[in-house]
Amino acid sequence: MAKYLMAVQSRPTDGREDECTAWYKNVHVKDVGGGRGITSGRLFALVPSSPGKSDPYLALYEIESDDIDATMTELRGRAGSAYAVSDAHDRASVKVFLYKAL
Repeated sequence: MAKYLMAVQSRPTDGREDECTAWYKNVHVKDVGGGRGITSGRLFALVPSSPGKSDPYLALYEIESDDIDATMTELRGRAGSAYAVSDAHDRASVKVFLYKAL
């Protein structure tokens, strides 16, 4: 079975950082982590002294799948229906990257 890492960069809605962090950690990571083939999920915050520029949140999800396209289709299909999205999370900022383990 192939292994993948899904990296998701995003940011909270201005002024709602604490609410967004709580939702992301306590609800969203668990909801997404319950999807087919997703074996773990974890949220990280950008260190203020980081030398690079990025959105402040990075969520990493480990995935095991023989059909990553089907896994990603299922995940996208669950968005907004199988789990709630907080308006404290700036959805327009979301960037998703999918990597395959070599």
